[in-house]
Amino acid sequence: MVDIERICSIKINKDYVGYKKYPVFQNINNENEWAGLAQCSIILGNNGSGKSTIAQAFKSKTNHVDLLDDDDNLIEGELENIYLFDEKFIINNFRKLEDDYLGSIVLLGEAVQVQEEIDKLRQELRKKTSVKDGVEIGISRLEDKRDNLIKDIENTISYKDENGWNPSSWKGRTQYYNVVKNQYKNRPAGYVERIKEETRDLGEMPSKDELLKEFNESVEELNKVSNFQQINWRPNMLSVPFSLNKIKESIDAVQVLRGTNDTDKYYQRVHQSSAGMEELERRIRVTFSKDSSFCPHCFQDIGENVKNEIIESINKYIVDINNNREIQELQRLKFSWRPEMQKLPDICLPDEMIKSIEGDFSALYEICEGINSAIQEKIDNPDKGVNLDDIDPSVVVSRINQKYNEIFKMVEKYNSQGGQAKDIRRRCEDINHEITIIETYKDVQLLKEVETKILEVNRRKENIEEEINGISERLGIEEAKLRSESEAADKINDLLSIVFGPDVIVLEAGGRHGYRVVNKGKDVPPSRLSTGEQNILSLCYFFVKIADGEEYENSLNSNKIIILDDPISSFDYDNKFGVIKLLGYIIRKIFPSGSSSKLLITTHDIFVAHELSKLISYISNSVVLQCWHLQDELISTNFEYIDEYREMLARMFKFATDETIVDDVPAANEIRRVWEAFLRFELGQSGVANRSSIAKIQEYYRENRMRKECDFMDKFISQVYINTDSHSGHQMLGDNISLQPTLKVGDFREFIKEILCFIHLVSPHHIALRLGGNSETIDGNREKIDDLCQKIVGS
Repeated sequence: MVDIERICSIKINKDYVGYKKYPVFQNINNENEWAGLAQCSIILGNNGSGKSTIAQAFKSKTNHVDLLDDDDNLIEGELENIYLFDEKFIINNFRKLEDDYLGSIVLLGEAVQVQEEIDKLRQELRKKTSVKDGVEIGISRLEDKRDNLIKDIENTISYKDENGWNPSSWKGRTQYYNVVKNQYKNRPAGYVERIKEETRDLGEMPSKDELLKEFNESVEELNKVSNFQQINWRPNMLSVPFSLNKIKESIDAVQVLRGTNDTDKYYQRVHQSSAGMEELERRIRVTFSKDSSFCPHCFQDIGENVKNEIIESINKYIVDINNNREIQELQRLKFSWRPEMQKLPDICLPDEMIKSIEGDFSALYEICEGINSAIQEKIDNPDKGVNLDDIDPSVVVSRINQKYNEIFKMVEKYNSQGGQAKDIRRRCEDINHEITIIETYKDVQLLKEVETKILEVNRRKENIEEEINGISERLGIEEAKLRSESEAADKINDLLSIVFGPDVIVLEAGGRHGYRVVNKGKDVPPSRLSTGEQNILSLCYFFVKIADGEEYENSLNSNKIIILDDPISSFDYDNKFGVIKLLGYIIRKIFPSGSSSKLLITTHDIFVAHELSKLISYISNSVVLQCWHLQDELISTNFEYIDEYREMLARMFKFATDETIVDDVPAANEIRRVWEAFLRFELGQSGVANRSSIAKIQEYYRENRMRKECDFMDKFISQVYINTDSHSGHQMLGDNISLQPTLKVGDFREFIKEILCFIHLVSPHHIALRLGGNSETIDGNREKIDDLCQKIVGS
């Protein structure tokens, strides 16, 4: 951060003339002597004089600009506490949104760049999404092709004709080595994947005919061995799916209910009855119903008021049970598991073993029922003692599993009788598999190619999705930046009210896109805003932006340079008073007592410069103000004594009398203003291109027989170029987009010479005296203009 209070001068490297130093904040007293540092400077300069170059240089981060103190020492530091308002700031910080958005929206400040980034990200997102859609269509087509190939392979595997399974398919051939009927009714899960993984070069395999021959021989051998059928049985081992210990702990954890209740005698009796909830609910429906008039147990009459009290006490008791946390936990421990006995293999099993297993399953079922009944019993009557110590389902489960293992060993022993047949069947199955590989080879190869392509395209899709996700995240971040606008709008409105008055033009947060402009309660389309109004909005935003999270009233006076580059020129004339009023308000905030900030204002308008200098002096006598007139160098100036007409006339005179000047060409509009002022105040003529005044002067010369002067007037056509070169509209019609003078430098110099000669002929002392200076300077200038007229007019 730069130490603002030390800044005195700025040194700028102008390539064609080297470094130039401008003592912007050097204070010059009335005796034209250095008198310390100024806090505020106003620079008056014509358009093209370089005042904007000075203003913008303060924000330059290049090696061509140096900030210096009053001893010409270099001041180091980042430029983050230097703030510049110029045309570039307006362009970068103001944007109108029209057709693409709901309603008319204006963006200010960072929202401009944010919205541009959002638009860019949305366009990028649309492109990526379109690419993704195309990739997904390609994937879908590939997947359809893959699915059709899988169906073709499955059809090849499971082919059958009108007579049933055909031996020309895997499934048809399985019937020849089945152990039991329909053993291979469904092909193994994942069989297509297995074929695809095991596919190899057909040149390395026997031919299909060779394999079929071997298959048929194996089938014949199998038929000769025996009709032994292997039993495919394995035990489904049991395990207890609940924790008996946890159930016991939960039963023990149930607390006794509140028991006796001195204020509710019936609640005490209900509690002491030890009746469960089902029984209590039944008594409410039967014993204490509306139709009952006496107790069925003691035969005593029961009044309506007594029945209602008893019902209320019973309901309280039931609610207490249901709200008990331990009871609720116990309720969740009830289980629905009831083990079913596995179908036993059809071999000669001992009857005692079968009956023992059946008895164990019955006992296990009763144990499960008993545990659930005990849980429910405790839920119905929390005060009742429930004991599960004599119950252990794991013992019965262990006994069942042990018997299952014994049966499995018996099955293995039984199956061992058919070992030879088993080996032959396995060989038949292997040969069948090899034949199937040959039958599905072409389709499997195509399937692998398609699946490889799907993987490649899916990877591309994943990459695109990652890019889309990244863009979406960035888009979300950028959109979030536009949602915090209300506070800034309020601060901007405070400043707008100074320019336009209260509630005339205000900003309202416009949702996630920007601000709505409201004029006297009605929305104003951005297209209806004048350039001046847009610039005023930008200026108000500029002052709010300086605050950067602080109150702008307190943020302007703390070690900052605030630079306003020609702030009045781009505003509507009708708002000039309001803008100067706003600047007055801001200047007060910049320069309270003890302020460490500086203010630099540039302008091309002498009246604005004069008004601002008076305004600053009026606001505070303690602010050190320095006024400059930029004429190649900074000249300390009192704006009250600036003669703009003399300055323009001097530039014309210098250009006309010094042929070496080719760069510092007077502006066409300056020539128009000099010509217009001279005609109006010397000849009383308001039309700048009207020849009537020239005709009167020409008549005077003719009457006085001044032939050379008459000839000059006959040839004088320079006023034709006054309008042409001072109005850009005419140049634009002629495709002079760069707005360069319509005359070349040489002709333009002759044009100015003729204008000066005309002025000198009409008023011989005008130019020399208006240029001013001492008597020697005046005489010298008179000789120069006389020589010029001698060359142009001949007299």
